[in-house]
Amino acid sequence: MSLKSFHIFFVAATFLLSIMVAWWFVEGLEASALIRWSGAVICLIFGGLLVVYGARFLKKFKDLGFM
Repeated sequence: MSLKSFHIFFVAATFLLSIMVAWWFVEGLEASALIRWSGAVICLIFGGLLVVYGARFLKKFKDLGFM
């Protein structure tokens, strides 16, 4: 596995983790509504930033092979 493919896998896994943590903030956390929703929004913002980062990474290193 090359460094590029591992990096893409790691960014995708981190994105999925941020989505799951946002869901946990909304559904499972026993706290006030402000803390739950602000935590979920922050996780979703970071998830969106990860998507942007992954797209820019792929665009920058498109000529570099996966293996």
